[in-house]
Amino acid sequence: MEQQLQLPSILVFICSCCLLFLLLWMKKGFTKSKGRNPKPLPGPWNLPFIGSMHHMVGQLPFRALRELSRKHGPLMLVRIGQVDHAVASSLEAAEQILKKQDITFASRPRLVAAQVIFYGATDIGWAPYGAYWKQLRRICFTELLGTKRIRSFSSIRTEETLDLMRDISRSETGHIDLSEKLFRLANAIVCRAAFGKRWDRRERFVTMIKETFELLGGLCLADTFPSLDFLDILTGSMSKIQRVRRQMDHFLCEVIKEHEVNAATSNSERVDEVDLVDVLLRLKDDPKLEIPITTDNVKAVILAQRPHRLSLNGPCRSL
Repeated sequence: MEQQLQLPSILVFICSCCLLFLLLWMKKGFTKSKGRNPKPLPGPWNLPFIGSMHHMVGQLPFRALRELSRKHGPLMLVRIGQVDHAVASSLEAAEQILKKQDITFASRPRLVAAQVIFYGATDIGWAPYGAYWKQLRRICFTELLGTKRIRSFSSIRTEETLDLMRDISRSETGHIDLSEKLFRLANAIVCRAAFGKRWDRRERFVTMIKETFELLGGLCLADTFPSLDFLDILTGSMSKIQRVRRQMDHFLCEVIKEHEVNAATSNSERVDEVDLVDVLLRLKDDPKLEIPITTDNVKAVILAQRPHRLSLNGPCRSL
């Protein structure tokens, strides 16, 4: 009887020792990790799954963030869904991000629409900062945006601007949507500079560009809730993105094929007769490039040569 009473006591003692050892080990590991990781940024309290989205209900996002920054400071951490965002609301914090730490923050987030439409985000706007992006930037400055190349587009700008003025003068209505007309003017100039001529397919291209802007500015659930990416398939968002991608790909394949045929039958080297697609196709076969450019990369760069172009002055990029 005495031996039976002692057996549970021994088990309790052993379990207590193991538990104490485990707690000491966890405390030691927590202390080390706390020493390695910096103190987390302040921010609003989060709810499970949705994060801080409840703080923005009924307000415009930038106004909600302004009110939160007044409470939590000029640099705070805000969780939107399952994704953490660092929000800078002061001149000093913005300067740290845009100037002193620009390389750290140079790459854009991997948005679903950009990944699909821009061929794995291989255009100069969405490509991650690195050797490939630097090569594209160098190509844009030396080949696509050189002084001679820009001057060769002056006649295109003049012709399209005159066409716009004639169209406005012929208008019989008292109200003119200048935003729409200026958008079409910019696209017309870009189309002629990129594709080399007035195309009857320009309207089709402009329509696809508009849809691309809407998709890039829209909300994909996978961007906010990465673990629920299947919902974009159920809601139809992914099918819209894939549809625009297929239409764009078909259009760009036609453009590239025409330019390859023209290049094979023409020996013209005049700057004013060579458009941006010709330049990109020539560079695609250049063995001197550090990183080879594929046909999909060429398509992505063509899409990037659109209105509302991004700044190329430094690593930090904004549309």
